[in-house]
Amino acid sequence: MSKAHLYGRDLQGISRLAIEATTQVTNISEGLFATIMRRPNRRIGGIPGLVYRQIHGITRLVGWSLDQLFGALSTANSQQVSSRQRDDLIAALNGVMGDYLVASNNPLHTNMSLRVAGAEFEPATIAAPQSRLLLYIHGVCMHEQQLQQQGHDHGLAAAATLGYSPIHVRYNTGLHIAENGQQLSQLLEQLLVDWPVPVEELVILGYSMGGLVARSACYYAEQLGHSWSQRLTKLVFLATPHHGSAFERYGAWLHYVLERNRYSALFGQIARLRSAGITDLRYGTILPHDQPTFDRFEQPAYRPDLLPLPAHVACYALAATRSPEHQSLSKLRGDGLVAVASALGHDPKQSSHNLAIPATQQAIVYATHHFGMLANQAAYQQILAWLQ
Repeated sequence: MSKAHLYGRDLQGISRLAIEATTQVTNISEGLFATIMRRPNRRIGGIPGLVYRQIHGITRLVGWSLDQLFGALSTANSQQVSSRQRDDLIAALNGVMGDYLVASNNPLHTNMSLRVAGAEFEPATIAAPQSRLLLYIHGVCMHEQQLQQQGHDHGLAAAATLGYSPIHVRYNTGLHIAENGQQLSQLLEQLLVDWPVPVEELVILGYSMGGLVARSACYYAEQLGHSWSQRLTKLVFLATPHHGSAFERYGAWLHYVLERNRYSALFGQIARLRSAGITDLRYGTILPHDQPTFDRFEQPAYRPDLLPLPAHVACYALAATRSPEHQSLSKLRGDGLVAVASALGHDPKQSSHNLAIPATQQAIVYATHHFGMLANQAAYQQILAWLQ
């Protein structure tokens, strides 16, 4: 089959985003004009008001026309498979605004699926199924193929060496981590039914956000009475921000500052487009927060989810640092996105929040960055040692 860089439904989704972006920019411009004229709560009249109304009208008309055109082309790619470039684009869009894509019914949103050998899991197509499964979960703004770097995939290599059947997960990283955790628990429960041979053991490698999704799935397995977690024996966290990522915390503070000024507050609306999945990375939020008054964009405050690791599972944590070896733990730099302490489950603010992963089940790879861990051979050898 030929590969498609864009499907008809992709063009439809992209056109919707373009129209929505135009509308948003027009609203910001109109709001800024009203603020400067000291009429923030009044409709703009006269020629300026007429111009803005015409822009909105034309935008709606163009948007409707493009939606109809690309909608008619949405079935034209039935004999094509997605290209790597398309998968990269879709994964990035879902990471940045995946919750918005779902809420607006945009065809660009990704549905969670289990994948084997690069294709969605189908029981009849599994060659030589094993009773031991290794599940590898990617991080934010990624898809499962991006876990392979420099020709190496930790999950595939470990499975081949140790006799596991490898499975990857593809999911919308812009959704709340708790929502993805619930979906994953349901998929794994069905996997036990559909797998061609009885499943005796399951191990999970969770990279970055993937480790948080795995923890959330364990929580939902208990809440929903799912049996797959009884097969889970080992859970390996790779550069997982258990206590959050400073990168999102800096973004949250910038957003907070923007919204404190009446002129810059309009630009704060753009910051509110960042996904629920990304804001969950601020403090490693893995449980649902459905309170009516909860605002994930409010002034940053420390709200850890005090969820212990599953007691019956051997848990391991691998952190990466850009620092060379022979430095004290307190002086180690993070990997560019995740601090070493966060990746090891240590909470520098409150020791009662530590995940209590045994020291013998923690390790650090040096002189590498967050994405460099995916091809790091020292990291791979440590994963092999733990899984053996």
